[in-house]
Amino acid sequence: MHNIQPVNLTDPISPEMNLYLYFKQVSDSLMPLSIEILEFLVSSGTGRGWFPNLTQITERFVEMHAADKVEDALTDLIRHRLLYLDPENEQNINSIAGGISQKKTAFRAMTDSHAAFYLLGALDALTIAPMLQKEVSIRTTCPQSGETLELTVDGDGNWTHCEPAALAGFLAGWDGTTSIPTSKEHSRLFINSSALNEWQNANDDPDGLPLTQDTIRGVGMEMALALSELYARISIS
Repeated sequence: MHNIQPVNLTDPISPEMNLYLYFKQVSDSLMPLSIEILEFLVSSGTGRGWFPNLTQITERFVEMHAADKVEDALTDLIRHRLLYLDPENEQNINSIAGGISQKKTAFRAMTDSHAAFYLLGALDALTIAPMLQKEVSIRTTCPQSGETLELTVDGDGNWTHCEPAALAGFLAGWDGTTSIPTSKEHSRLFINSSALNEWQNANDDPDGLPLTQDTIRGVGMEMALALSELYARISIS
């Protein structure tokens, strides 16, 4: 049940764009029931701040679908890297849709439902509001300075609040072999471009896309919105 879908990146754009390329492939190949289950998980994760386990998911969906079909749909989600299980208890879900986490992370998010949930990395902080098609507020900490950052994005992807205003970011590259959550742990937001540069130097210039305060709203949001459109095709009907 836990075989991961091989990643065919025959024409990678760049390391930081491989994830986009992969989700573009995935969005056209998921089973309809997989999408239905993923929608339920996105709603649970962002509305309540937690995911049901596999047994609870099965019990919910076998009322409308055969048990083997539900198991096939869950296998489909795992194979396509849209559902990561807890290695210590494979009934529990650690993360879904490439970026929403069951556990506390550096990125705390909240919608108007007032239930806090967590995101894996900086790209998710930029894409989650367009994905959910509603305003989301994100709080995180600059890994270089330790200062608190706050960002609010509306459902169309517009930044309605940003503190500090000189926000910068780093989107880690993905080689198609490591887990998506592991890769995203290295995608962070910074208080300014100087802090970003210091962090890159301290970490031996990791592969990825640095977004300075001059580019994060342009290049960063263009990339984030493109990815969020694919998320929407996968998980929001």
